[in-house]
Amino acid sequence: MEVVKAVARQGSAASTSIAVRADRKSYSYGELLLSAQKISNLLCASDSRSTLNGTEAVGSRDGTRVGIVAKPSPEFVAGVLGTWLSGRVAVPLALSYPEAELLHVMSDSDVSIVLSTEDHQELMQTVASKSAAQFSVIPSVPSTTDDSLSEAGGLGESTQKAVDVPVKVEGEDAALILYTSGTTGKPKGVVHTHRSVSAQVEFMPKFSVSGIWQRWRESYPEDATKADSAVTVFTGVPTMYTRLIQGYEAMEPDVQAISASAASKLRLMMCGSSALPYPVMQQWETITGHRLLERYVGVRASARIQRCLIIVIAMQFVMALSNPLRGLRKGGTVGKPLPGVEVKILAEDGSGNETKGVGELCIRSPSLFREYWKLPEASISNGSAALSFCKTSCVGLLYYLMTRGCSLL
Repeated sequence: MEVVKAVARQGSAASTSIAVRADRKSYSYGELLLSAQKISNLLCASDSRSTLNGTEAVGSRDGTRVGIVAKPSPEFVAGVLGTWLSGRVAVPLALSYPEAELLHVMSDSDVSIVLSTEDHQELMQTVASKSAAQFSVIPSVPSTTDDSLSEAGGLGESTQKAVDVPVKVEGEDAALILYTSGTTGKPKGVVHTHRSVSAQVEFMPKFSVSGIWQRWRESYPEDATKADSAVTVFTGVPTMYTRLIQGYEAMEPDVQAISASAASKLRLMMCGSSALPYPVMQQWETITGHRLLERYVGVRASARIQRCLIIVIAMQFVMALSNPLRGLRKGGTVGKPLPGVEVKILAEDGSGNETKGVGELCIRSPSLFREYWKLPEASISNGSAALSFCKTSCVGLLYYLMTRGCSLL
């Protein structure tokens, strides 16, 4: 609930401040919280109750699961916040899922009610009926250009009361279940707690080569001004930078010059997931002037990424290793553990012994997921918060620098 409380504090202090920008519209903290309160009230009134180990689950550990279907939007954010306000667990359902996969995820997570925006209402009503789940439409969040907020009189006392003590929720209670892509078997539900969620924020829109270059050009026009909503930080994975370079090379020379100039004005550019091939790093630095800050984030991080206020999540943990923001950035490595993060490398022989050579990278982090949903064997074999370290399935090697400790390749 720390994320909800943080949003509520901001909403109380400055309810008209912008929390989300989407589709060229702006949405304030007050609007977002009022919408989340409506959703919480809707869920509490729905009599959506499930049973866990023979006890009523509403408002207790591992509360009722709520499926959420929405594109990257303020409605998605309000849906998650409203779910947490009601003491329930959010289960984002990917818009790309075919019906069979939606039914698998809903059945596996025991979703008892589905929240969907109007544009997916027909499909999700059908899917919900097949899984014996209830269905409700997510109310639209009014933008700052609408009259709804001024008529509602700002944040409102009822929202403040609800945010203060909605239900008793502890930091280790489940908050979110994200499903893996299923590349190694059926998709598994990765359970994040309120504590691990509060350690994570993502802020990147859906990846589009032309869209990203265009966004940078809009942020820093040719007249040397800076747009009010300018992008200042960008993060991606190695494949994204390779594709951005390909997109740049396909531009006309005059567009290349404008694009490179705009990109050079960002404050910081980062690369995560795995070490970036050194030739790609050099080429990107030649084009934009940025020497990428390389980092390492949780594997299978195909999470729901929204350009919104609260956006989660790396599947198993958030950023764990990083090159320095200021200082030598060693190309081809993902850096050292960040504060609060521990790493070890297990020998490849399966003995479970640590090694300073090549082996499997294991991470311990405050943002580590709690468990795989209803899969204790997978939780044990892959590692989770309950077992302290997470086995990443990535091969690591400690790279020693004479006077600077060690980095990870």
